Amino acid sequence: MCYHAAPPGASVHVQRRELRSLQSFTRALSSAHTRSGIKYYWSRTGEGGVDEMSDIDLDATLNAIEQGTLPDWIAEHLRVYQESGGEEGHLWDSTTAGGKGLLPCLLLHTTGRRSGRRFVHPLIYGVDGEHFVIVGSKGGAETQPGWYFNLIEEPQTTIQVGPDEIRVRARILEGDERERLWMQMVDVFPPYRDYQAKTSRQIPLFLLERVAV
Repeated sequence: MCYHAAPPGASVHVQRRELRSLQSFTRALSSAHTRSGIKYYWSRTGEGGVDEMSDIDLDATLNAIEQGTLPDWIAEHLRVYQESGGEEGHLWDSTTAGGKGLLPCLLLHTTGRRSGRRFVHPLIYGVDGEHFVIVGSKGGAETQPGWYFNLIEEPQTTIQVGPDEIRVRARILEGDERERLWMQMVDVFPPYRDYQAKTSRQIPLFLLERVAV
């Protein structure tokens, strides 16, 4: 899941050329820090392709996902991301959810292991070299996100990162490698630490490794 926030009326300017490489994008993230009170929001595209927000209910979002439905704000995020070809919806401002500023989201494509249906999931991501890191936090719920089981069943899939579609193979992280990248992702989005404290399960991390086409 991808939770994002921005103070009403706020705008963030990011030059599109800064998003052309993962390294420059990471630098852009670390330089965009503001803070406010805790609220959660759904996406409404503002200046520079960066999303602004309106209030949503976090508990209602988790309940909807548990029931197998897609909350309106996530559906809108997907629509904007996909219809713009990734030119909009890639960046979100996470400050009022306890984050450090702009965070990137990718779109993870999976196939239901039982239904065979195709699903698309917007997720916060980090980078490790040329690869991508995603976190199965589900807001600290006791159950794993549905995409977790789909990736275990079929680890080779496609992601969309901004305008780019990339073939990847998912690998669940363990041991020292998981600990290193967990600390990195907590630094990217500190609420992950709170989510872990809420649940008895170990929140899973996956490395999405690029696959040659």
